[in-house]
Amino acid sequence: MPVGHSGAMATMKNRSGSVVELTAVHRFTDSDYGELSLRLREPANLQEATAVAWALTGRGFVKTVTTEDEAREDMVTAYLNADAAGRRVSLVTSTNEEAQQINDTIQAALVDAGRLSDQVVAIGQNEQRLLVGDVVQTRRNDSGTGVENRALWTIQDIRPDGVRLVAVTDSGDVKDVSAEYVADHVHLAYASTVHGIQGETTDDACPSGSHAGGRLPGRSGRIVPRRTPRRRARARGPHASSVE
Repeated sequence: MPVGHSGAMATMKNRSGSVVELTAVHRFTDSDYGELSLRLREPANLQEATAVAWALTGRGFVKTVTTEDEAREDMVTAYLNADAAGRRVSLVTSTNEEAQQINDTIQAALVDAGRLSDQVVAIGQNEQRLLVGDVVQTRRNDSGTGVENRALWTIQDIRPDGVRLVAVTDSGDVKDVSAEYVADHVHLAYASTVHGIQGETTDDACPSGSHAGGRLPGRSGRIVPRRTPRRRARARGPHASSVE
């Protein structure tokens, strides 16, 4: 069941007239990976972290690249392939700048493929171009419209006075926000930092190995992938024996 700002937990909170009690949690259907994911979160030391890294590599969950540009290109490709297949994938980066580079690249690729139209444009945070169909994130609570900081939305409509947003996990959760709010507090969110993505549930996850500040393991932003995540790791050299 999805969690996060716009997941099932939020839906129950907004629409339920009674108390809902969570009685059970199932972390992963693959118990071996569930145990590995716990080791990934809190390694005892560098040796344990390295052992986890190689365990993930052995299971095919780590792809080693030699440059940050190659890692970004691979993450963009992963998103486009997942989107074409109707799956949600979380792209997790170390910085907002890296996330926005990936966001702009994905948006341009979707326009080139005819999956987005650039005929109607809204202006988002830092003068970013926003299109109907874009995945965006709101960055300020607004009690008047009911949007929350870091919630994820798809742009359904763009009008002169604002945009209509639909929650990515609940098509019944529709909000209208002003053009002024969009310009100050809305940006693209195909990729996000580890802080921005936490709490989301997706079909897959592609965290960059660099997002943990050079350490492995890099936590996957407390995202909940329905499938096991693929991590992009940058090796120190062509024959590196450790992973960043």
